[in-house]
Amino acid sequence: MSILTWRNAITAVTSAVLISGIVVAPDASAASPGTVKNTTAKVLANASGQPTDLQKGCFFRDGTTTGGGMNTGGTPPRFAYGNSPYLGAQFDSCGDVVRIYYGGYNATHYNIRYVSPTSGRWVQQELGGGSRQVWTITAQAGDYNFVIQACNRGGALSRSSCTRWSPQIYLNARPW
Repeated sequence: MSILTWRNAITAVTSAVLISGIVVAPDASAASPGTVKNTTAKVLANASGQPTDLQKGCFFRDGTTTGGGMNTGGTPPRFAYGNSPYLGAQFDSCGDVVRIYYGGYNATHYNIRYVSPTSGRWVQQELGGGSRQVWTITAQAGDYNFVIQACNRGGALSRSSCTRWSPQIYLNARPW
């Protein structure tokens, strides 16, 4: 094989690797002389050449209770009083979303009250019923506060019957 053919082959392989976006770097730690070391490859870009979630510094941040209540477990942690639905919140920095986890009752609907960075005041909204639910909203950088109650619709000309409000959940949705 001539040097020119050899160089063309190497160029073609290198170009294919770079075009596909698969660029890897070996682990920087060195092995002692004379030993074989397993190297860990770290993906530096995805197929489209964009930085990976790890490079972007993606993270999840869980909400915390500001008003007590019992931690019912789960990820993110969910909090409830003895006679309220559970409520948990989580910020996803890469998805740029806030997820609200709520439930614990076979209710016809839930009323959620929240303060978002743009509302600056408590806003109430009705969410779907069921015992395990997730509500996802686009995140706005700033502070959120949430409370929720489970309700069952009343009959004709009667009001819904609702539980007490859950413990208040605070969530910092800043991407830094």
